[in-house]
Amino acid sequence: LCALAHTQLAYGNFQVGLPAAKQALDHFEASNNRHGAAVAALALAQAHVLAGVAEDRGRQKMFLPPATRHAAAAAHAADRAKELCDAMGAQAGAAAAQAILDMERVRACFHLRKLQRFSYDSWLAVNS
Repeated sequence: LCALAHTQLAYGNFQVGLPAAKQALDHFEASNNRHGAAVAALALAQAHVLAGVAEDRGRQKMFLPPATRHAAAAAHAADRAKELCDAMGAQAGAAAAQAILDMERVRACFHLRKLQRFSYDSWLAVNS
């Protein structure tokens, strides 16, 4: 699932990459695999960034303000990935997570990462 998520994200297909990354993260966390969870959390953060950009582009055309859910979810996943990478000493992973956390939209919504839980079930229902 994690490889599928990364492959789909490389092609910009967040509609397949996002649920695959979330399932991979859930699986790795359930099996207590910290390395796999860190990689999956990075993929999930990247998927949320791509999905947020696409959503905001559509909202901009309708003269609506930028949405916050994908950016907050990206912040939550990147924060988790950074935490895991720091604990394992994986500096490249921690730097990749920090790069996501340093993005303007993610930084603006960082404080919402635990307040606004992203509803993967409703997102899948709307985007399938």
